[in-house]
Amino acid sequence: MEIIKEWIWDRGWSLITVSKLLSFYIMAQFIGIRDSGRRVLRNIWEIKTGAIKKEVLLSSAILLVLSIFTGWPATLSQTSIQNGQVVMGYLGNVLFYLIDIFLIVILQHYYPVGNSKRPYRLIFFCTVFFVFSKAIYFYATDLHYFIILNFLFCLYIVEYLPTNFRNVVALLLIFVAPMAAFFGIDPIWGNSFSVFALDKHFSVVTVLISYLLGFFYIYVKENSWEHVKKLTVTLIHQLTRYRRYNRPGPVEGRDGRR
Repeated sequence: MEIIKEWIWDRGWSLITVSKLLSFYIMAQFIGIRDSGRRVLRNIWEIKTGAIKKEVLLSSAILLVLSIFTGWPATLSQTSIQNGQVVMGYLGNVLFYLIDIFLIVILQHYYPVGNSKRPYRLIFFCTVFFVFSKAIYFYATDLHYFIILNFLFCLYIVEYLPTNFRNVVALLLIFVAPMAAFFGIDPIWGNSFSVFALDKHFSVVTVLISYLLGFFYIYVKENSWEHVKKLTVTLIHQLTRYRRYNRPGPVEGRDGRR
């Protein structure tokens, strides 16, 4: 049993990539069954491609730099670095997210849902992605919150920059895949084949702040400052109301007075 488990783990990304591609093709054809030409992939790619937004490139680069500097990477001298495994890990991490994102784009194209349901879509798809990944890839070494944030960022780009699918590809190539293949944030192999490993004190708070900065930067660039100010005022107003209604009342004394 251990031999089989080790064989599956060693070829993890190859097996995942093949299985995801086969599943994706079948589901994409099923979703686009109403398409007369049945050329689902070509139609979506022609509609959803264009020039990559510079804010996505900048956000991806900033996330990579912040993660490296806050994670204090150290060289793994005892790790047997295999170029083939590093390349497979890089490509595997790109396709791991990209295939599911592309499937969601196809689903949204043929069965669109209004923008008012956007937050629910983000929560639903992220939850499904994480639960199924944990259930299917039970042999994974580091399948944790990091994949949720990566997938959420990809979905965020798809939702707010819906006319260009290449923005997601840029994020995966510049930030997600290098962090996995070179710095040990690999959901399947961990740092077993990476060149570096981030410090164990690489906190969740640091990661969340980095991602929030990326989210906010893209949101600001895609919306006017007036829209951002209006959203900020609304959030402050809601927080003020929440604090007002949840403020504890005065405590009564022994004589019944307040």
